[in-house]
Amino acid sequence: MAAASCCSLLLLIVGADPGSTALRDWQLGALAVAALVALAPLPVAVDGALLSLGESPLILLALGIWMLVSELLNFQAFRVNAFDFGVFDWMLESTLRGRFLYSPVYGVNHFGVHQTWWMLPLVPLHWLWRSPYLLLVVNVVLLLGAAGLLSHLAHRVAPGLAPLAVIALLTCPWVGRLLHDGFRPESAFPLFIIGAADALQRRRAWAVVAWGIGLCLVKEDAPLYVLAFAAGAALLRRLPPAPAAGLFLAGSAILLVDLEVIRPWQLGPTLPGYTAFWSGYGHGPVEVVSTALRHPLRATWDVLGSGWWTVLLPCLLLPLSEPLAVISISPGVLMLGLASHPAMRRWEGYYPVPIVAIALVAVVAFAHRDAARRRSLAAVALLAFPLFGGGYLRVHRPDQVVRSGLASLRARADALAGPLCVQASIYPQLGYPDALELLGPACRARPGSRLLLHPALPPWPESAAEIQAFAAGPGARLLPGGFVLVPGEVPAR
Repeated sequence: MAAASCCSLLLLIVGADPGSTALRDWQLGALAVAALVALAPLPVAVDGALLSLGESPLILLALGIWMLVSELLNFQAFRVNAFDFGVFDWMLESTLRGRFLYSPVYGVNHFGVHQTWWMLPLVPLHWLWRSPYLLLVVNVVLLLGAAGLLSHLAHRVAPGLAPLAVIALLTCPWVGRLLHDGFRPESAFPLFIIGAADALQRRRAWAVVAWGIGLCLVKEDAPLYVLAFAAGAALLRRLPPAPAAGLFLAGSAILLVDLEVIRPWQLGPTLPGYTAFWSGYGHGPVEVVSTALRHPLRATWDVLGSGWWTVLLPCLLLPLSEPLAVISISPGVLMLGLASHPAMRRWEGYYPVPIVAIALVAVVAFAHRDAARRRSLAAVALLAFPLFGGGYLRVHRPDQVVRSGLASLRARADALAGPLCVQASIYPQLGYPDALELLGPACRARPGSRLLLHPALPPWPESAAEIQAFAAGPGARLLPGGFVLVPGEVPAR
């Protein structure tokens, strides 16, 4: 329990500037404490098991508080952008206004772009709590639920690894990106993947099917992982034939509905913009697959040259020793390896999150046998895993002067005449007024439009120079907190 308390104190530190709140600053200490108790011959360690720490919910509670606090601070510091947080927030709001999952950020029905069925229950929750803070809380609850399932799974398989597995999941750079963005539908991936693995380990075949169907509803690419898992589980005789066949058929049906019914219904013949991420192989899924099959050497070279090592090498390649894990991650490895999009090829951001969840489950499974060497290797892999990869979470302290200016601004946002063209970092903060639009050429050109800017806040997707130029335009008016209101029809510079 003392070790858990030390970890909790380390997890709850919030500094005064971005550099002092880098996740890995305290993470090294937390992992060192956990490793010391796990591997050293101390009285609390019996056969390598962290009895008090592994059984206590304190570490989950500490991580949950830290994740929620970090999200709230970053949101209030304007680090959560309209791309893509505003997309998901406005999907729920638009549905309540009669436009089913419509996103004014992109000007499309986002359900036609990404089939995120699991988000539908969030619509009544948004009706009860009409605030962007709902998604911040949901994001943490999903990740904390996944960590709880992983802890239970590890405690049954290898008790001493439970706290290390939880820390590895919740403090890795890929989950850090989910927290940095405030909310992403991909945050549901670990919950359903680990839930299915937990049910499989307990030999509850139909519970595996239920978790697998839930996974299919996360996003349109999720059924590909489920199909690979169902085929692998049947081939390796990890699932009885009936549940494996049922899961395979359910995954196939959902994939067909997503791509051949929902997408054409919402978008017509137009393909979603993200299909250009594989432009090196073609303009649609069929063309990409056929090109890869016709050029197997090129496809193999591209996959081997991608960033797979950023996830698998810190795991000491242990997931590759678990056949079912190798089969299950294969769709993701191919999707990321064949991509032309730089972040996907480098396995950065949230793109490898499903593979991350499967890999951590595989590391825990590797330690299932009683050999001390296997448990030691798994412990080292879990300790190393969160210390590598593409960046890590930083927490930013809100500027209270800017927050005070925002409060007065929100009180009058609805009264501003004409379209209000808002800088992307400010957009999620203003609620849901009808006149709200994202800053861009189309909005700026509208008669009577006004630009709402703040030169000191993150400018993306515009450049800092563009925001400064707009804010210095004719008729610009300085508002409390450093916000600037500018008449529309401002030419890009």
